[in-house]
Amino acid sequence: MMSILFPQTASAVKREEDSNGDAVSDRAEKESTRSKDRDNANLNRVENHDKDEQLVETARERACQVIREAHETKRSTFHRLFLKHQPPKPVAWALCVVALPVLLVVGLVLLLCRLLMRIEALAKFFSDIIPVAMHETFHVFPDLESITLQEFLMRHGTDKANDEAKGTACCSAAPLGAKPVETANLNWAYPWQPDVRMYWFGLGRVCGAGPECEYFDASKPTIIYVHGWQPGVTERGFRETINWVNPPGTTSSLPDTQVVDLWVARGYNVGVFYWNQLADEPTVSEAERKIYNATDGTRLRWRRRNADGSTMFVDHAGLFDTDHCVADMLVKSYLAHFPPRSTAHYGAVHFLGHSLGAQLTLEFLRRLLLGQTSYYGTAKASPICYPERLTLVDPFFTSDCKSYGPLDGLRPSQRATENLHLVREALPKLLVETYETSLIGAGALGDSCPRLKRHSVYHVVDIEQIPWTDVSLRHCAAPFVYFCSILRKDAEQWRPNLFNAAVTYADLLDKMPPHATHEGPLHDHLRPGQALLASASLLVAPQ
Repeated sequence: MMSILFPQTASAVKREEDSNGDAVSDRAEKESTRSKDRDNANLNRVENHDKDEQLVETARERACQVIREAHETKRSTFHRLFLKHQPPKPVAWALCVVALPVLLVVGLVLLLCRLLMRIEALAKFFSDIIPVAMHETFHVFPDLESITLQEFLMRHGTDKANDEAKGTACCSAAPLGAKPVETANLNWAYPWQPDVRMYWFGLGRVCGAGPECEYFDASKPTIIYVHGWQPGVTERGFRETINWVNPPGTTSSLPDTQVVDLWVARGYNVGVFYWNQLADEPTVSEAERKIYNATDGTRLRWRRRNADGSTMFVDHAGLFDTDHCVADMLVKSYLAHFPPRSTAHYGAVHFLGHSLGAQLTLEFLRRLLLGQTSYYGTAKASPICYPERLTLVDPFFTSDCKSYGPLDGLRPSQRATENLHLVREALPKLLVETYETSLIGAGALGDSCPRLKRHSVYHVVDIEQIPWTDVSLRHCAAPFVYFCSILRKDAEQWRPNLFNAAVTYADLLDKMPPHATHEGPLHDHLRPGQALLASASLLVAPQ
């Protein structure tokens, strides 16, 4: 009846009913889509969680293997007598004196053979009598510039898609056909541009820089690794990531282990302060100078890799603040992540310095305490988050006196002694531990710092997998094995011949030697006027 009397009204009602039906259908479809998206997101989170757990479990198994072999491996009688323990310093010098003439004679014989090989008439004769291994030693491979990109990719088996998926592809700024980098990350400007900063690592070899980085949370406990001298790394495109990765086709006594994942899974911020482009110097003394001084010698020159794979030193004003040395750069980076004015709660901070990095961490703490850098500004009066644990692994010092400031005639080991004294007086709750793992840490190949033995928790560690004669490998592997030791089964027990990363701060602090006083022998070792600085450091109120 209504449709007869009011045909337009009935039509409108029908359209409205159809519209409402369509709206209900659309809402149902959208809700179904959102439900599917939520299910997919939950599934992805579960899959990612499973992958993270798998990464951590793999790292845990391999780190346990490293610790087990380092501390429990049974060796032959010959190994225990001659290879396990490194000899005292006098014996080491005697061995060097005996070995040098032998190496010189062998080198001259090999050089003579090589010269004779160049004589065409004798080439065939020597190629027949010289062992194959020696012949391969002299084999010269063509430069990378003489082969095409396709030949290079076929030789090295580079899979660009796979590398990019893993985040290990070469930097996008790298020109096509350049040499590959051994340790690549898309977040790095290294090795083509200056890249001295602190990077934070997450699960699966990912990293980022800056206080806003997703892998950094100031409220969590933090461990920061500081490397040492880095000769030749720019040409290789190599950077230390704490993880141990053997080159393809090579064997090692240490397995490939992503040990950073273990610390991240335990809730740590894991950071690395990279100054490798400044530490890539032909001589260790020049890299050492940059820790303290930015104006003498080669100043703050840094090494860059060019498009053709060659390297060059760059010393342009403005790329680095040339008024500040590397220790100042570390202070600046640290204060950017742990601002003095901030009222936020900070987690415990642990520094680990390796080789020259041990010097750098001590000088960094000195400048952080005394405010000997303009990076402070007006914030020096504010409470500062000081590190509570300092680990020095195989520290190295050159042996000659330095004419540049601020050392002014001191040896680096003496400067480190001053720094250690100031740090202990100003921060009595600071835990300082030292690990000697090779002849380098023992001072046989440089200068020794006996005060480290008297005023830190000192350890002498034999890494069983590596003979003491392989000084370089023992020295380089020491930080990695230290990071693995967080999985020690007897972690609650401190042992002077093992790495003790898993031992708690409180337990290790009880092992610290008595605190030095102004009348103690350490104070007598200071330069005139240094006692005044030591007293001034007591005015700094640690947070």
